[in-house]
Amino acid sequence: MLELITYTSSKSSTRDAIDIPEYHQVYVNKKSIRMSEHYQSMATGLRPELSFEVLAIEYNGEQEIRYNNKHYKVIRVFEKDRRITELICQGLVNKGSGQ
Repeated sequence: MLELITYTSSKSSTRDAIDIPEYHQVYVNKKSIRMSEHYQSMATGLRPELSFEVLAIEYNGEQEIRYNNKHYKVIRVFEKDRRITELICQGLVNKGSGQ
């Protein structure tokens, strides 16, 4: 299971703009990164780490996920068919596990 992350803009008590994360848990099928995907991404400076299959009706264009308490950026989305969407993800350095 992973969490899709969306952000809602708000204001802090000091009126600073802040983004509040909202987490939506979904069931996924974790897959290995294919060698062709790995080399194609490396050529463009990306480092794919994880691949997931998620039900297409549950994915709404989120650009970040949390899996095993680690944050990842979605670097590629592939619609396999009308039911399944594949997400290729790369780890984010600046996100802590406490979020």
